Amino acid sequence: MTTVLLEIKDSKAPFIMELLDNFSFVKTKPSLHETKETVNSHDKDNFFANCFGMWEDRDIDAETLRKQTWGIE
Repeated sequence: MTTVLLEIKDSKAPFIMELLDNFSFVKTKPSLHETKETVNSHDKDNFFANCFGMWEDRDIDAETLRKQTWGIE
């Protein structure tokens, strides 16, 4: 799969996102701006509380995460 990052003028973004969503082979993700609005619209304390324990019972540490993130074998 190829990942592409697009910078779109705000006035055209909804049109482009709707167009891309109509293709079955394209998967879109919310932009950082949209994600911030979503988080800000909810109670931040509950947002973080819901994340507690998400790594529980996983054999993973910071070094392993860094290697996976940077693609280091």
